[in-house]
Amino acid sequence: LATERDRDVARLRQTAESEAQEIIRLRHVNETALQQQAQSTARLQAVSQSEIEEVAALRQETSAWQQARAEADEQVQCLKQAAHQREAEHALMVAEVLELRQVVARTVAAEAASEGRREAELRLELQTSGEIIGSL
Repeated sequence: LATERDRDVARLRQTAESEAQEIIRLRHVNETALQQQAQSTARLQAVSQSEIEEVAALRQETSAWQQARAEADEQVQCLKQAAHQREAEHALMVAEVLELRQVVARTVAAEAASEGRREAELRLELQTSGEIIGSL
């Protein structure tokens, strides 16, 4: 169980890292788009309506990238929360396993003590039987 949980946690961490790398890539693309938009806006103040429409298209693209980045950020947060929950569940399972090991150890010790007492009782009975037979 612990190994399976470890694999699950590792897989979730790897997914979260992949999502974080994708966010970094999207942020870079978004920053590049924002820089291009700023440069284009400065040039377009003296140009035709068709170029102004091109700037509008760039703004829509930038907005789409920002939305995608926000969604990716949200996904990363969800993955981080899931990873934390898995880690907490794993810790709880480890504690339960340790508790069960203690119960098993106590049970084995109690059984061993019980068997030891029974052996002593049987030896006493044999000894007593032997004394009785010997006195006859």
